[in-house]
Amino acid sequence: MPVATNKILGKIPLDPESLTRQILDDQGTGKRYLDRAFMDRLKDTMKVSDAHIDDYDAIHLTGGHGVMFDFPQSKDLETLIARFYETGRVVSTVCHGAAGLLDVTLSNGDPLVKGKRVTGFSWPEEELANRAEAVPCNVQEELKKLGADYSTVAQPFAPYVVEDGRLITGQNPFSARAVAEAVVR
Repeated sequence: MPVATNKILGKIPLDPESLTRQILDDQGTGKRYLDRAFMDRLKDTMKVSDAHIDDYDAIHLTGGHGVMFDFPQSKDLETLIARFYETGRVVSTVCHGAAGLLDVTLSNGDPLVKGKRVTGFSWPEEELANRAEAVPCNVQEELKKLGADYSTVAQPFAPYVVEDGRLITGQNPFSARAVAEAVVR
């Protein structure tokens, strides 16, 4: 992945709960947090508006509660996601990253998720995580309102991935590996 060195946005904040032992062990991300070169890349990041889609085959929206506040307020991100999708590239999300799809409109005026099979962090998982009062919206319900065919796995926090062509979504943090594998396929 190309890294812009002259167009810097700044440091990417990490949700402290994403560093819990269970997440680190189960998802294998512990190695990344111990990799100084990887962590240093998170200090100086490229602006979304500076991304050139011809340099990439896919865009991935990470999870974490913070993205529910950041992603839906970024017109540049919404535009980039629509361009990725409309030019035949993969759009993927995991967990709360699905919030980044809520305001994405295609050139025909339809929401990206309209008529698409998707998933994302479920409301029962939000309640089990004791975050229902802290989040700005119920992503599950908002996706349905936009015409998405939203589904979940029966067991909260079990891995679950939904693929609808080039749109790949994972329900929760434990779905991250399967989403990545689907994107690579």
